[in-house]
Amino acid sequence: MNVIHARLDRIRPRADILRTKGTGMRKLIRVALLLCCANALAGNAPEVNVLHLAGKSQTQVSNELKSSSKCKSGKYGISCVYSKDKIEIVFINGRADWITVNDLEHIPYDDAALLKLGLPKAQPTFKSAQVIRWSKMKGFREISIFKGRSGVDYAYIKVATQ
Repeated sequence: MNVIHARLDRIRPRADILRTKGTGMRKLIRVALLLCCANALAGNAPEVNVLHLAGKSQTQVSNELKSSSKCKSGKYGISCVYSKDKIEIVFINGRADWITVNDLEHIPYDDAALLKLGLPKAQPTFKSAQVIRWSKMKGFREISIFKGRSGVDYAYIKVATQ
C-alpha cells in the first residue's frame, strides 16, 4: 500500500505541472486572440469621430477629445484648436460647426476616408484629383477631404452654417 501511495505522489506533481502548462497555454492563446482582434478593430477605428463633435458645445467637445484647447475669437465665432493642432473647430452660435481635421496623410485618398472620420461610407457628390466632397449627408451640410502627397491632407466638415 505504501509503495502505491509513493508512486501516486510522484505522479500527482507531474499532473499538476501539465495542468499548469495547459492553463498557461490556454491563457497565452486567449491573449494572442485578443491582441489579434484588437489590432483588427484598431485598423477600422475612426481617427476622429466627427459625429461626437458636430453640433456640440465647447465644453462637450473638450470632454469628448479629452484635450485642452487654445481658443480665440474670430469673424464667425470662437475658433479652438485641439489635440496638438490636429483638430480645429469654429463654434458658431455656441456649437461646433466648422471642423477641420489635419494630419491625415496616412489615410488613403478615396471614398472610404469617411470611415476614418467616424462616418458611414457614402457616394460622393463631387470628386476630382484634389478634393472629394459629400453634400447634405445626414446631419452635415458638407464634408470635404483634400488630397495630400500620398493620402488625405485634411478634412473640412461643415455642420450647419454655409
